[in-house]
Amino acid sequence: RAGGGGRRRRRLFLGGGGGGGGGEQANAEDLADLFELELDRMRNHYEEVQRGRREEADRELDEVMQRLRELARRQQQQNERMRAQQQNMAQQSAGGGGGAEGQRRLAEEAEELARQLERLSREEERPELEQTARDLREAAEAMRRAAANARNNGVAQGAEALDQLREARRLLDRNRSARLERDARETLRRVESLAEQQREMIEDVNQLTNDIRERREAAPSLQERKGTMAEEVAEIEADLDRMARESRQEQQEASRKLEAAARSIRDNQLREKLLWSRGVIQDRSAEYAQNLETQIGSDVEELRQLVQEGVGAIGESPEQSLGEALDDTRDAVTALESMADRIRQRLEQQGQQGEQGRPAQEGQGAGGGGLNNEDRRQFTREFRERMQELSELSRELAQQGVDVEQLGNVINQMGGMDRRGTIGEALGVALLEAEVIQGLKEFEFNLRRQLQLDSDQRLYLSGSDAVPEGYRELVEEYYRELARRSGSDSGTRNR
Repeated sequence: RAGGGGRRRRRLFLGGGGGGGGGEQANAEDLADLFELELDRMRNHYEEVQRGRREEADRELDEVMQRLRELARRQQQQNERMRAQQQNMAQQSAGGGGGAEGQRRLAEEAEELARQLERLSREEERPELEQTARDLREAAEAMRRAAANARNNGVAQGAEALDQLREARRLLDRNRSARLERDARETLRRVESLAEQQREMIEDVNQLTNDIRERREAAPSLQERKGTMAEEVAEIEADLDRMARESRQEQQEASRKLEAAARSIRDNQLREKLLWSRGVIQDRSAEYAQNLETQIGSDVEELRQLVQEGVGAIGESPEQSLGEALDDTRDAVTALESMADRIRQRLEQQGQQGEQGRPAQEGQGAGGGGLNNEDRRQFTREFRERMQELSELSRELAQQGVDVEQLGNVINQMGGMDRRGTIGEALGVALLEAEVIQGLKEFEFNLRRQLQLDSDQRLYLSGSDAVPEGYRELVEEYYRELARRSGSDSGTRNR
């Protein structure tokens, strides 16, 4: 940041005078030099204030992202409750959400987040946040329509709201990458300025002689510049560590590069060399000081190259795509678990009706083993929607080079259940939990492992994936029956 001031400083301490006028010229240059130093301090203070404001706004955006994720999760739960209401299960499933009132509360929260993003867009001059705010307002409108039509078409409008929330979340993810690139480019600019200052410093020190008087006159100016450079190096190191830490999940390659840049500062002891070299200028030989400045210049150039590599590594990362796929898989698990619970509740209801002597409903399986035709159609339609969503997810991941064999097996299991018409039967619930949901949880676990999340964030594979004893027998009988059919078919073909 010294800029052209270094040249004026060189004239000052390398001898501007001779004769009577030389002293006046030196005094004038001294005043100009002090004025420029004050401008540098003011500029540095302004930049520090601006960085502080940006970091505060970035923290606020991260909080918005977390609230948006939670809002999407609650909206999906609300959608499942509305499905239950449409299947005449409001009393068993509407608890905790407040029905239409719960949906309206979610709409208010979505609008609150939209207003927060609009404010940040104005204050921080970030027009890209306006689109995210519009998505949130559209989601809020869809939520209100869902609340008004909770018993009719509310599910479709709730799904529309969830899609808008997911799109808003993806926009914020991309915005986070843009923020990282902005901060990394700003850090690269600061390192390049540091390199320019060091080149001037090398030029100045190379003009020093072993004359004690001359070096003592030159030392204060050089030492002050070195102190400023050392402070700048400390700030750059802290910023690099912060960017590497915050981008570790979404931008792994860029994070590694930025971390390497911060580590080079520590390994080369760049800040310590700058501070130590202040004494070297005054107390050691000119040759020793010149060699040290050359070494510092090499360290700064290494830092510049590493930061430049970090900037180049920022982009649309595989980690972001995997993160979105992880969210979609988790949503599918939640939806299918909800469906399995609702089918089981409906089966229990119909079983209790049979025990009380009520006539079996039309289409109910022999001995009360399945749902009536209307319930079966609704659950089958919902099941096919989930299967279609997972098929689309599988195609997207395959295009990105992700191994989707495990997910393909789950989709095949779902297709087989659909063809055999087991949805809405006790056997169907058992297969849904033992094969489909468990398979999706394992696929989700593998996605998490690819993202290299911390161990405390990894999926806990227990709970509803354990098949109840009564249903385990049904699953075993199902596979025995499949084996018998397979053997019978094989014998027929041989004949």
